[in-house]
Amino acid sequence: SISSAIGVELQWNRKPKGSAELITAVRDGDCDIALLSPNFHRIFEGELAYSMPYIETREAMLIDRGALSGVQSRGEELTAAFKRLTGAVGLVSAALYSKVAERMFPKCQGEEYRSLEEIADAVSRGEIVAAFGTEIELKYALSKRPADADRMVCVVYNNLEVDLRLAVSPQYLEGMRVLNESIA
Repeated sequence: SISSAIGVELQWNRKPKGSAELITAVRDGDCDIALLSPNFHRIFEGELAYSMPYIETREAMLIDRGALSGVQSRGEELTAAFKRLTGAVGLVSAALYSKVAERMFPKCQGEEYRSLEEIADAVSRGEIVAAFGTEIELKYALSKRPADADRMVCVVYNNLEVDLRLAVSPQYLEGMRVLNESIA
């Protein structure tokens, strides 16, 4: 892990709720490093200093197979079936996926959750029809629920690479050098 590579003990601070609180926590020194949602650095450019990508993945969704098969006609493209789905879709950060959800699921409402774990559980319980995130995060969430593997599937809906980065306060640029060396 990066924390062991740079010789520091990792302590999680889960107090920040949402993007604005996370930026403030890093700027105020309540968090030294922030783990960011995909493409966070593009949305909040200039707010913090961002590391090089530590992983590249693709955008995806976790979806209930039954809900999908109930609306998809034989041979029909998935995007056409998605437009007929109704219900709720889960978003960890409404800022990142709300526009995608609105475009792909125009008859669904977005519901914001605090974590991908909560979203995966909500799909599993049938409370929402789909969850948005990255392919690696959603496949990991699905792997932790082997009993649900027959009922849920991770669908990559585009091949655009998204990168996950770390952030620090702009005043700690020397720390960024150490982070980037560790990632490399």
